[in-house]
Amino acid sequence: MKKLLLSVVLGIVVMGSGCSNQEGTVTEGKKEVILQETEAYWPTKQWRTSLPEAQGMDSSKLVELYEQLEGNDKVHSFIVVRNGYIVGEKYGGTYSEKSSHNVYSVTKSILGAVAGIAAEEKVIKLEDRALNFFHDVPIENMSQAKKDLTIQHLLTMTTGFDWPEWTENKGVWTNWDNSEDQVKYYLDQQINEEKVGKFNYSSGDPHTLSAILQQRLGKTTSEYAFEKLFEPIGMNSVRWSPDKKGISMGGAGIFMTPRDMAKFGLLYLNKGQWDGNQIVPMDWVEESISPQAATEIPGGENYGYYFWLTEMDGHKVYEAMGAHGQFIGVIPDLNIVAVQTASGNDFDALLKEYVIPAAVSEEPIKVNEEANKRLKELME
Repeated sequence: MKKLLLSVVLGIVVMGSGCSNQEGTVTEGKKEVILQETEAYWPTKQWRTSLPEAQGMDSSKLVELYEQLEGNDKVHSFIVVRNGYIVGEKYGGTYSEKSSHNVYSVTKSILGAVAGIAAEEKVIKLEDRALNFFHDVPIENMSQAKKDLTIQHLLTMTTGFDWPEWTENKGVWTNWDNSEDQVKYYLDQQINEEKVGKFNYSSGDPHTLSAILQQRLGKTTSEYAFEKLFEPIGMNSVRWSPDKKGISMGGAGIFMTPRDMAKFGLLYLNKGQWDGNQIVPMDWVEESISPQAATEIPGGENYGYYFWLTEMDGHKVYEAMGAHGQFIGVIPDLNIVAVQTASGNDFDALLKEYVIPAAVSEEPIKVNEEANKRLKELME
């Protein structure tokens, strides 16, 4: 986050931030509004909001965005954050900023951050062999490829397990989720040696990683996450479900508010740093949002450590993605975090058509009073 943020004074205060550390002016009609430096803030306890123009955002494009969502019962929330300030926030139906959501596979991205903290503390290493943590578990379909599996394979979903969770499915998820021992159920599956090192979407990989963390930590992954991640940045709404063995679910299972989702996105936007403290190691964040495996999904997406990596209109974007339209999207060069919770909606289309085009400047721009009035109506 920029260390120097801007606020609008002369009687009317707009909690805004900018990319310049120079004093300047914005003209509203015949009135000149003075911009002055102020200290940075972090939304640990409370988010601040801003007029879009104070953050170089075109409020008319945000009006188009939220008019598009008006009456869409499938979208429960959509938040746009720029420079650490909420510039747009809308909830659908009975949902509000206090509503906790099942974020499904966004859990994976959060687990990846927790794993990075654990790696920094020497709890685990990328080259650790996964089965070395399960000596007391009789594993079926044993092979050399299975013995050679590492934590890095788990982080990048390149284990080679015969696990068509996203393709044929055939009840893969349901059977695994209903099993009494999900870790053993997963590790018992056959490995196709030719597919080791190639991406295959699998919730069994992060769940196995969560089990490894718990074994090494002597506490649940959830407890460790609250201590090292959630509490330091003020993610107070999080609830993390366990499996039948008491292992914090690695592939899904976290519930939280959209605003806490945005905090996690902001943490990664700032390369793991929060209010002067390095919460997630910077090099781990960089590795997490760098291509680790090609997904072979149309559109050219790559995969990092439980993050989806893509490009939109020349801007690199990385996303935490969960079933039914749960998203945390980060656009680093625009200093934007966007969050959606839903029961089915195309998040990327909204980024491309509205959010990215709204970012017209790195500096504050002239306030569009008419558009802001409409934007306020849409967000109420």
